Amino acid sequence: MKHNRPQEVEVSEDDKNRVFIRELLHFWSILVQYTEQIEKISLKIWNLRRFYLNLSPQSKNNIMGKNEDTKNIVQLFSEGVKEHRQGDLPIIQQQNGKDCFILDIPPKDSELFKHNFLLDNDETILMARDTSTWNKRKEGLVITDKRLVYIPGKKDPHGRRYVIDFGSFIQVTYDVQGLLFWSSDENFFSIPSTFFFKSRLKSYDTDRAIHLLSKVLTKIARQNGGGI
Repeated sequence: MKHNRPQEVEVSEDDKNRVFIRELLHFWSILVQYTEQIEKISLKIWNLRRFYLNLSPQSKNNIMGKNEDTKNIVQLFSEGVKEHRQGDLPIIQQQNGKDCFILDIPPKDSELFKHNFLLDNDETILMARDTSTWNKRKEGLVITDKRLVYIPGKKDPHGRRYVIDFGSFIQVTYDVQGLLFWSSDENFFSIPSTFFFKSRLKSYDTDRAIHLLSKVLTKIARQNGGGI
């Protein structure tokens, strides 16, 4: 019994092209499916990031497992302005009850600062420096448990009001310009030293207080999501 060998069928160029196109379309459909999945995952990641950024500092600390060791801003600031090394004055000694207040702000002055600096009613003023004429509480700088509000007044021809949230900077340094609030390794916003403390004849105490304050503000920023 003879076995007939199968005849070889010659495939035309058109057939080859059709097969190639089918395979290409199949590959494309798979690629589209994966692309859609990647887009969905990217969207979820973006939404999670936006959700995280909108959380309060305390909520961020809870997520990061920092709940047990963290202190609130009022505690950190209060401890920081009272600390000092032997022979130096603490930051709190820079207050004078007239145009520089630290922690102990009289109710009437607190009310004026809140009104003129457009603060929220629930904000706690930790420090206030008034640079306005006749101490009208309209210019200067205020540090609260949420942010810093800086009004240069006559030093700014545009009459602007600057707001620096504690989560918007990663570090504070001090140089001849004053305090530098770094939002990245290259970008900073500077505020002159005179908007924090009134210069005294013994400038060493003021310079030392500014240096210590930069450390206190850096510590607060880093604990409250600064730079994230």
